[in-house]
Amino acid sequence: RLHDQPIGLLRYAPSIRKWTLSKVGKSRDSSFGISNVGAFDAGVAEKESAKITKMVFAQPGSVASSPITFNVIAVKGGDLVYTVTWQPGSLGLGLSEEQEDKVVDEICASVDRGFKDLA
Repeated sequence: RLHDQPIGLLRYAPSIRKWTLSKVGKSRDSSFGISNVGAFDAGVAEKESAKITKMVFAQPGSVASSPITFNVIAVKGGDLVYTVTWQPGSLGLGLSEEQEDKVVDEICASVDRGFKDLA
């Protein structure tokens, strides 16, 4: 649906900057987001001397989407890597940036424990 979707509304927005600024500090339509690139197959033959063994995928925090986003990627046969991005103050916790960083660190520690429990 096109209701309040930035891409669908671009042609109607006289000022995308004004629209984006109007979103700052407003309630978000979701609590978190997950972007998953999946397992990247480097497709490198064994005889070659260099190959991709680890990748990182991230995207910037956005005022119009989830306040916190988990970005996940893996190299086929290698490590799974995730990053977490958020816009400071968007979590709605009323904390300083330093305190908010600690909350996100705790969330990441919980995710790490969950992955270790699966192993």
